[in-house]
Amino acid sequence: YWTIDHFEAFIPESVTVSNNALPGGSIKIAASGISVPNISISHSADTDEHVLNNPLSDAKSYGTIKYDSNAACYVVEVNDGYLDGGKMKPSVPGISNAGSIIESRIPQYRVKNDLLEFNGLTILDDTVTNTGDAKDPAKIPIAPVCGNNVFFRNNNTIPDNILNGIHGSSGSICYKRVTDTINPVYESEIDYSIPSINSVTVHTPVVCNVNFYDDKENDQSLNPDESRITVVLGRPSKIALYTTGTHLDIPGYNNTPGGSMDCRKYTAERQVLFPFDVYAGTDKPDPSRFVEKDTWHTIPINVSDEIDICIPAWVPEGDYTVKFREIAVNAPGTDKEQQHANTDISNYVAYCEIPVKVTGRIYGFRITDVSDMLWRDVFRVSKDSATHTGNYYYVGSKDEEGNNRGISPVFTLPLIEGSHLLYQNRGVLKTGYSFKFDLITIGGYYGNNDYISITPEFWFVKKDGTGRRKVDLWYHDSFGGKMNYFVKISPDDPRNVNNIKYMKLGDLYRNVPEDEITDTALILGIDGYAFKNRNAGIGRFDHISLSEAQRTYIGAKQNLPNEININDSIKSVQKWYGEYYLPNDLFTVEQGFDVIEYGRTHNGLDGKESFWLRDGYIIVNFRIETVKNGDFDNPVLSYWGACRCNMFLREGFLYEKTDYYGAVFTLRDGDIVFYDTDKRSSDDYRIGGTH
Repeated sequence: YWTIDHFEAFIPESVTVSNNALPGGSIKIAASGISVPNISISHSADTDEHVLNNPLSDAKSYGTIKYDSNAACYVVEVNDGYLDGGKMKPSVPGISNAGSIIESRIPQYRVKNDLLEFNGLTILDDTVTNTGDAKDPAKIPIAPVCGNNVFFRNNNTIPDNILNGIHGSSGSICYKRVTDTINPVYESEIDYSIPSINSVTVHTPVVCNVNFYDDKENDQSLNPDESRITVVLGRPSKIALYTTGTHLDIPGYNNTPGGSMDCRKYTAERQVLFPFDVYAGTDKPDPSRFVEKDTWHTIPINVSDEIDICIPAWVPEGDYTVKFREIAVNAPGTDKEQQHANTDISNYVAYCEIPVKVTGRIYGFRITDVSDMLWRDVFRVSKDSATHTGNYYYVGSKDEEGNNRGISPVFTLPLIEGSHLLYQNRGVLKTGYSFKFDLITIGGYYGNNDYISITPEFWFVKKDGTGRRKVDLWYHDSFGGKMNYFVKISPDDPRNVNNIKYMKLGDLYRNVPEDEITDTALILGIDGYAFKNRNAGIGRFDHISLSEAQRTYIGAKQNLPNEININDSIKSVQKWYGEYYLPNDLFTVEQGFDVIEYGRTHNGLDGKESFWLRDGYIIVNFRIETVKNGDFDNPVLSYWGACRCNMFLREGFLYEKTDYYGAVFTLRDGDIVFYDTDKRSSDDYRIGGTH
């Protein structure tokens, strides 16, 4: 018979895996889907429980063996017959199968095994047998290998403080004893180490995918840089810092359409470093949103990828590089960086750099006064007052942002017949009458060698609006202590070059606000009275050069960040004042006509020659540009001549106008006023009398 000497049954209860990349350094996974086996067991160490009889005793009780007192032992009778030997003692034959005879007279042992049943399978059968030999045990079935998901846990989050790298793994499995035991030698739980667990590579991905709005539509630079993003002073812009981009081409990365991945959940911070002051998170100046230059500004992960920015007017124009970066959640610092994406496992920061060009602005040209008394009612509240009415003639009906000014088309340039507010058939100027104007710049045009350069061009057009063409102008004027005749408005005529015109900023009818004078004089460190009463040159008929003597500072004084010097803000926006006129005695001729040669060959000139153009208008056209550091050969900004931004167009300039008489005029950028070829200011002041 068979007995159970030692029996313990265990099933897997849990697995513990250790790796630095796991939460807390390790996780314990309870077994899932393993059934506790159904085990039946019966055991006895008592022989009597297994050997149920004594065969010798049974034979005695059955009488199959008897005690022979003569032989002093138990004997088995072979048979009941006699041997007849006659007169002789018979010989007893030998018994060849004595053993089998004895066995046949003594019954077998009745035995049984211990019992062991495993999930309905009998391993050790405790059925009683009469053969003296209990049933041999069956083989214990081999335990199956655990299924793939018995010890499985997904969505394990790697702690944010785990560094990139290869992290080794170790683990153990815990077996728990079930059912009854026989002579146990193990604890109720057994732990075995698990060999060859794969390591874990931690590589927290971040990308730096940036968009910087290119404000090139507002770039008035004469030489724009196509390799740089345009940022315009005083204007809003936008940046976007995305967490989606291209990373490693391996499983788990670049798994979204288009071969990219969203690294938002792996990104701790998104930051931008402007090398110039900026307002971030707003499209207008707001001190609470001010970010000082060279300061990392964080864009929270949970806000929109795109944010507004606004460029303060005081930022110096020039070339800059704006740096963006996105920092992984497990970054120990920000020094290990890689451009666009941290595809190198040793890096924790993805960055990119955007080259930008900060440029200024020129806008707001308007006529503020005309010296002809006919216009006094337009610009003055009364005939005896210098107080301005607030009526101005703008380039167009819109402002520098393209927003409607809410003005009548009457108050738009150029001045033509019908531009006068009260006298609807008037508007064209008589030669000799000047007009005052002003305009605004933003940028670094506050130095003593910065200028507004205005180059007039002259066009003749018939009064019916036809025949527009460029012309040359000649004039008589008294300067240099004498009357000068037939002077050409040209830089090539030395007499014209010497005919410098002057103006005072503080002219009563220029209406420069007193606070502009005060602020500007204070910043320049000069006396305000002397500043506004300085009679300074503004150029010639062929070229106007507005300088520091015709400039005030009008930048913001209120609502500024604490870090900013108020003077830097005030001087960052400049207002320029100027005036211009065509000489009273003016003569118009086709461009290129050699007037000097004609006079030489025709016994001089008297102004009545047939080649002079009459019965039309002279259109004064201004090419307006900014000049830095006195470099007139390389102007910086243009009002309407830049290839990217035409401020005449932006401000709603009308390229076709109909005058009071119904004549339609096709206009060009820069057209400012019309002068009548046949009317002079001197006509209004001639002395009359009888003779």
